[in-house]
Amino acid sequence: MVLILILGYIMLEFFRKLFSKQRKRTKQKKKRFYLSSEVRSKADWKYQKLLRKFKLRNKREPINREKFWIIVNASHITIRRKGFRGHWGRQKVRKYLLEKHGIRKNYIMR
Repeated sequence: MVLILILGYIMLEFFRKLFSKQRKRTKQKKKRFYLSSEVRSKADWKYQKLLRKFKLRNKREPINREKFWIIVNASHITIRRKGFRGHWGRQKVRKYLLEKHGIRKNYIMR
């Protein structure tokens, strides 16, 4: 009796897995964040300007932590909007600059 129940349960699970809809595992596309070419060029220009200032003032190349803060300053200069939109605009600029200059491989916007 118990053997029949166990065998029935195993067959039921087998057929359930066999005939259930298979989930397709697709590779998720990397969603590109939107930044206009004007904003990108302005962000690049501000970053280079702040980097030159740092090199002149300190007579050395900045380390990654310092480059990160230069990029934060460049994003604040590039996007001067207040509130929610300004915050996300600056995050997009930071992501663009950090990944472009190889400071972070995959920056997560916060």
